[in-house]
Amino acid sequence: MEFKLTGKSVSQSILDQYKVEWKLHAQRLKRTIRIFCILTVLFLIAGIFSIRSYSMIQLVDTTIYFNLNFFLSLAFSFLLVTVYFVFLFLTNKKVYIKSGQTLASMVDSSAEAKITLENDFLEISNSLYSSKIQWKLFSGAIFLDDFILLTIVTKSTPSLAIDTQMISPEVLEDLKKVLAEKIQ
Repeated sequence: MEFKLTGKSVSQSILDQYKVEWKLHAQRLKRTIRIFCILTVLFLIAGIFSIRSYSMIQLVDTTIYFNLNFFLSLAFSFLLVTVYFVFLFLTNKKVYIKSGQTLASMVDSSAEAKITLENDFLEISNSLYSSKIQWKLFSGAIFLDDFILLTIVTKSTPSLAIDTQMISPEVLEDLKKVLAEKIQ
């Protein structure tokens, strides 16, 4: 089965694809940031309650006591890691969306995209690239916003995206059936 993707420009579809993929990636990063924030608060609370504890270093003939609270140290360390993840989140979003804009600007304004579904492979092509991938390489499909994001066995992030706004409802239903049948 072969069909053309129409309805909006390929370059706009690429921009939308990058935004949706960022949204998926951001969910994971936000979850990580939340976990580190919770751990920071827990270690801070534990550190406050154990503020009077002392640590000891035993040297050959002397003992050194110091007030380095283990939990407060952990809280400070986790705070630094959390700030680092927030920094990554903010800078990576700009870089990722910018790379999508760069790719979209390379596409010819009159470009068309085409999808071909065969028994052994899926082929997606437009004016920039053509991908022909065997079905057995796909590990899953994620339906997010107006996109079908296909993942390949060797990657944890989506490798291929299909804009469902560029497909008629009848063809979309056929595509969903084929994906459900072919991707285990």
